[in-house]
Amino acid sequence: MRWHETGQYDFSLVTTYFPVLFIILRSSLCVAFVYWIESFLLLQQHALLMLTVCVVYIDSLAMYHSDFDRACGHLCMCALAVLTQQQQSTCSSSEIVLLIVCDLLWSACAGVEVICRTTRRVYGYQLQKTVACCLFACVRVALSCDPMTFMQAMCRTWLYNILCSLLLLCSAFLPQHDAVHPSSVVYICAHIFYVHLYAVIASVTLIVCVHARLVYLHVTQKDNTHKHDNTHKNNNTHKSDHLYTSHDSAHLQTTVTNDYSDLLKTLQAAKRAHNLV
Repeated sequence: MRWHETGQYDFSLVTTYFPVLFIILRSSLCVAFVYWIESFLLLQQHALLMLTVCVVYIDSLAMYHSDFDRACGHLCMCALAVLTQQQQSTCSSSEIVLLIVCDLLWSACAGVEVICRTTRRVYGYQLQKTVACCLFACVRVALSCDPMTFMQAMCRTWLYNILCSLLLLCSAFLPQHDAVHPSSVVYICAHIFYVHLYAVIASVTLIVCVHARLVYLHVTQKDNTHKHDNTHKNNNTHKSDHLYTSHDSAHLQTTVTNDYSDLLKTLQAAKRAHNLV
């Protein structure tokens, strides 16, 4: 789950979005495959788990060369979320309260990480953040009451991959690009697969708004720098033109004076020659 590319992307090029579309397509096929196997082949849970792990492992080997895929976690997150949220159970009132608290805390932690990541205020603690994310996921799965439907799984998969792509494409605009940790993308977006729909909407809105502001500040700063460079260049051009004009005027005046003196000398010589004749 590493991210090594440091260059900025040209968002006007269609090829920039090919990795995004490709991972969305593969993850969607993975989710559809898991639900199809479970519904029509009626495999036992351990057999379904083994088959899914093999598919995810082969896909990760095939796409290992892609830094984009590794940063998104390949197909691990979508497959893990689908396999661990298929049980149907009855939740008590205390369990529902714990689920709400877990969702709110997990979403809040992800939101704080997004803000700190884009403002360069907090560094380190990556191991602690990863442990906290794992604890939230374990609590959420252990207390889950309703199974994830096929449409929920597909929508959450699309949102997860789109948000991961947004974080990666905007990583070049961060105040300190070298400080981006390999696990930060998955840590920020993993809760999309587990928390309640309202928490998902709030998290998506926050992430999109923060990164839209980041892109806007980058574009504004770039325009101001471009305008400053043009103004400085125009000032230098005007100064050069002024110096060039002054130099030409002085040179022209000297040339006219020299030509007038030569002409006067020629006329005087011609006059003396005429008098002699």
